[in-house]
Amino acid sequence: MLTTSFAIYRQYNGFGIFHVAAILSAATLLAGMLPVWRKRLVYNWLQLHYSFMYLSVLELYVALVDEVLVRP
Repeated sequence: MLTTSFAIYRQYNGFGIFHVAAILSAATLLAGMLPVWRKRLVYNWLQLHYSFMYLSVLELYVALVDEVLVRP
């Protein structure tokens, strides 16, 4: 979903606010996966994982509300 979001250009005729949101969502998703991959190197890896995954889910809810409000 994140990679295909960059192929949408009709709404803004270029790079728009939804592309910024996709970059932010990809960053929080990656930040949530990194502590799991490096759990021996990070002290509180489980708490970091849960925190970033929670932020990622919140971003999904915001995207859902945005789609409901923007699209007729």
